[in-house]
Amino acid sequence: MIIMLDLDDTLLNKEGKIDEITLNYLNEIKNKHLIVFNTARALSNTLNILEIFKPHYLILNAGSTIYDSNLKLIYEDPIKNEIAKKVIKELKANNVFNIEIEYGDGFKSDNLEFIKNHNYIKYENLETFSQDVYKIVYHDTKKLLGQKIALKYNLDFTNYINSNINKISKHDKGHGLLKFKEILNIKDKIIAFGDDLGDISMLKEADIPVIMANSQPELFKYNFNQTKSNNENGIYYYLKKEGI
Repeated sequence: MIIMLDLDDTLLNKEGKIDEITLNYLNEIKNKHLIVFNTARALSNTLNILEIFKPHYLILNAGSTIYDSNLKLIYEDPIKNEIAKKVIKELKANNVFNIEIEYGDGFKSDNLEFIKNHNYIKYENLETFSQDVYKIVYHDTKKLLGQKIALKYNLDFTNYINSNINKISKHDKGHGLLKFKEILNIKDKIIAFGDDLGDISMLKEADIPVIMANSQPELFKYNFNQTKSNNENGIYYYLKKEGI
């Protein structure tokens, strides 16, 4: 069995940690099952979790990169630099300026006021950067604009419900799951846990999709299995109940 886990609000509790009961159980079954993190996070802001628990594989940046347990990059497919610049130009032309790009070593922005209020973001001139990027995130209520731009450039768009956070990436978590299966020639069943809109594509591709009790309302419209919340050791509860 492959156990595929979203991080925020799924494996991680409200304090951003893995509850001890769940952590101990994952360590107990790690020799029997492959455990995979599938998250929109970048490697740079996943390292703190890896100090507590290291899975067999990491699918990061919403399906755009895959790493093994030694953090060796085994797959990547970012947004090409010239496309990323066009996306950013269109966002700015529509008065969206709280924009971040991410290409492996953290988020960058050229909005100094935004950087000041988000101390994990570094400065980068978004008009002249030269790298391909894993994702573009903008903080604004203009959801339809992001959908339109993503469609134009054949990219994936995710808006996080109840927030003004919008993500444009080359792929989604479902793509990451399928690419993971292809690269490793995976035949085992995949059980996947998620809670947010960005997890839907992963859940649809999984053999056993499971959503948390704290999931966004949209996810309950699907015929997914359900478990307790992230603050109630929902992953442990479901795996234990099913004898996994």
